[in-house]
Amino acid sequence: MTTHAFLWSDGTIEDLGSLGGPGSIGNAIDEHGRVVGQSSTSSNEKHAFLFRKGRLLDLNDVAPAADGFVYVKAFGINKAGTIIGFAVNAFTARPFVLVRDSADENDD
Repeated sequence: MTTHAFLWSDGTIEDLGSLGGPGSIGNAIDEHGRVVGQSSTSSNEKHAFLFRKGRLLDLNDVAPAADGFVYVKAFGINKAGTIIGFAVNAFTARPFVLVRDSADENDD
């Protein structure tokens, strides 16, 4: 079974897709319509994502490097664009907080 995160707006469903794998799960949405969650990749790894402006983005590609950790799940996003979730490496898991760069402020 395949599951995909989606947005529901004005009676229309928008499938957010995945990062190349069979599924995605949306965990939070902010007032700008940005969604965060978790998606499988083409190699069936789990990665945290940000959906904005019609694009599903792998947080591991767009966020600062996590010192050997992989962002695997995003749980929340606020109106300022701050994202919370957790990251893992071979030995442990840890929480993360990604604060939006002020240069992106008008780029919702």
